[in-house]
Amino acid sequence: MTEQIGASCVVTAHTADDQAETIAMRQSRSEPDALGLAGMAAGVLVDRRAWVMRPFLSLGRTDIRDYLSARGVGWFDDPSNANTRFERVRVRHALSGIAPSPADAFAAAGNARRRSSERVAQLLGSQVSVSEGLVAQLDPALAMNMADADSRRAVLSIAAVIGGRRHLPGRETALRLAAFLSTGESGRLTAGRVVFDRRRSGLYLYR
Repeated sequence: MTEQIGASCVVTAHTADDQAETIAMRQSRSEPDALGLAGMAAGVLVDRRAWVMRPFLSLGRTDIRDYLSARGVGWFDDPSNANTRFERVRVRHALSGIAPSPADAFAAAGNARRRSSERVAQLLGSQVSVSEGLVAQLDPALAMNMADADSRRAVLSIAAVIGGRRHLPGRETALRLAAFLSTGESGRLTAGRVVFDRRRSGLYLYR
């Protein structure tokens, strides 16, 4: 869609309420240390082409509606927002009556995401080397620490880049890879278009 209309940035109307719902949904199906529990980012670059910005994450739905009402501006409520067949609607009903703290929720989500990203960047900078953009060598300590959320994200991020994928490998792939690496034994595993080649000198990833 962004290519069709020539857009480099898309702005969404996600609010603090949407953020609370997103975190609640991810908590129900993720491991406790999952990065997704940090919620939605205020801005993200998609496929290195277009930005998705969420400027209203620090505001509640009622704040926006009150603002519009005070200025005589109406809005449209999507009927699907009342359809309990959708998980988000069920979560919304469950959270109704629980007043979110937009500023605090947004700050906590952003801080958690930033801390994780900073640590992942540090791990990639200190324990990963890439040759010709084709082969990545990972320190054995990083490869063996898949139980740690940030270490796992670092390994999967490299795998996504080497494999030419837009997203990190899925949960099943991550579990299979963790089981392979936990043995500490030499060998090879192919997953997500990538060969994970475990040797004494480290873990090598190549297409």
